[in-house]
Amino acid sequence: MIVLVMLVAMAALKRNSVQTRPTVDVQTLPGPVDLLELANGRAIGPLGMVVAVPSGSWLQWAYIDSKGEVSGSPAAERDSSAMESVVKAWIAADFLMRDPTPSQSRLEQIRRMVRDNNDKDAQSLYVSLGADESIERMIAVCSLAHTKVAPGWWAKTTTTAADTARLSRCIGSGKAAGPKWTPWLLTELRQIRGQGAFGITQGLTVSAAPQVGYKNGWTLYEREWAVNCMAVADTWSLAIMQRYPKELNLEHGARNCAQIATQLILFMQASRAG
Repeated sequence: MIVLVMLVAMAALKRNSVQTRPTVDVQTLPGPVDLLELANGRAIGPLGMVVAVPSGSWLQWAYIDSKGEVSGSPAAERDSSAMESVVKAWIAADFLMRDPTPSQSRLEQIRRMVRDNNDKDAQSLYVSLGADESIERMIAVCSLAHTKVAPGWWAKTTTTAADTARLSRCIGSGKAAGPKWTPWLLTELRQIRGQGAFGITQGLTVSAAPQVGYKNGWTLYEREWAVNCMAVADTWSLAIMQRYPKELNLEHGARNCAQIATQLILFMQASRAG
């Protein structure tokens, strides 16, 4: 039986800002509540979890387990959106794979790009890697099935939630950056700071969150937000891609990412229990 769980309402944060908050301790949560009738169809994959999508929003998510099996929303393998700054995790990995003895200045660029979401550093590294050639390598190395290059524009690379989860798995496995630099990169991905420090890890347990690397991407367009979250852990990967009206602000997307992570925790607890 498919169990749908929803996290009880989180404390409201200031409008148009995203602030870090303590991660959750699932022992303090009330457990599965409110079965909902959904309009977004059946979930894909072995997990069987369905996520509620707010009215007027587009949201796709994908989860890859330790066996490499993909679960997620109905269109996780089909519907695509721009990667935004999530692709910076690949740019970092690609540079470290191709230059195993980087200069200190390049390492600092990678650190600022990953931790602080610095666009200028991302552009410099992207160009040094051959621009579109780097994205083409990402598609090939990580076996991305639905990802397309946006010529000359790393942030506009289009992909699906399932491919984003595959990218996460590719980074976590060491395939993207290689054995020498993967531990270093994962450490950097666990130390995101500033405006980009939100999302999936805020919905994990206090003990689990520090062990999970993540990268988010967000852009406010004329009519809507695009907000993406990607997380990489030892035995799983999770990606969430969403677009929604601009009136809802960035915190709306950040909260969705955290809530889906918590739903996963509670869903898997409920599945094991019965």
